[in-house]
Amino acid sequence: MTKESSFVCVQKSIITFADFLRLKGFKEKSIYAHCQKMNKLTDYSYEAIMSQVTNLLRTHTKATVNKYINTYRLYRKFLIETEVETEDNLSWVDKFKHYHETPKQRLVFSTRELTAFLAINDKYSMYFKLLARTGARPMEIASLQKRDVDFANNLLQIQQTKTGNGRTIPIPEDLADDFYCHIAVHESAWCFPIKNHPERHISLESLRKAFKIRQRRSGIRSELTPYCLRHTFITRMLGAGVPLYVVQSIVGHKLATTTQGYFHLDMKMQKDGLKRDPILWDMMTPYDKLKNVKNYIVDLGLDIDARFDFITSRREITLKILES
Repeated sequence: MTKESSFVCVQKSIITFADFLRLKGFKEKSIYAHCQKMNKLTDYSYEAIMSQVTNLLRTHTKATVNKYINTYRLYRKFLIETEVETEDNLSWVDKFKHYHETPKQRLVFSTRELTAFLAINDKYSMYFKLLARTGARPMEIASLQKRDVDFANNLLQIQQTKTGNGRTIPIPEDLADDFYCHIAVHESAWCFPIKNHPERHISLESLRKAFKIRQRRSGIRSELTPYCLRHTFITRMLGAGVPLYVVQSIVGHKLATTTQGYFHLDMKMQKDGLKRDPILWDMMTPYDKLKNVKNYIVDLGLDIDARFDFITSRREITLKILES
């Protein structure tokens, strides 16, 4: 079999499966992956696919099996649209349903780990800071070009996205000046070029190696990866009360449910959420309301006087900070 497809029925089509995917806008990497999956079949039949799926389930995750099923569905679409087969003849493909995937716990940096990791100063500092502060995917930052950066408005135009749809996000204000200085020192078109090959941007392999070195230096968990900076950003933003649709727009998810899947709700967050019920607030005594104000100030990490206290009177309640 060739890398594209060698099924006999394809000979009746005016184009190959690979050409069909190109016309649909698939990238070459995806086309190659789909064709490789098809090449593992002896023929495009219910029996052959069932045998392949059964074998895959023994050795691969359900997520991987679902990718194969997606390929088989794409191939059916190819056969129908090129009039090689009819939809009725291929109705058996619908019997292959996606398998329910068990949600994976996404690893996130603790505050201590994130602070220690970002405190390291090396040639990758700006890259990892942007990764941590924008929630972008590793390749989205690695492939940034200077023309994608608008310092007049402090904006980044993310071009190389997973979904194929570009997006514009703000540059964190406290990083803008350092980022400008970072890209001004070299003449490469890339924001993060390879030192000895400025015509190319830095590779993910190099970034993973740099991450491992920083990982050992900062003493963070060995299970963490560069992608965990994205998980951490989303979790942090949602935990801070940033609206879901805002976070979704920044990180470039097509569906809000995808963004929500990164939010690690714990019991404390749920209890805090219940405390915000307006009915509960209306039922509170004035003293309890002021006590909540104090707790809110403490949660924000603001400094307060050690003699911060509450004073009540018969007709009114006031908050008093005693002078030392």
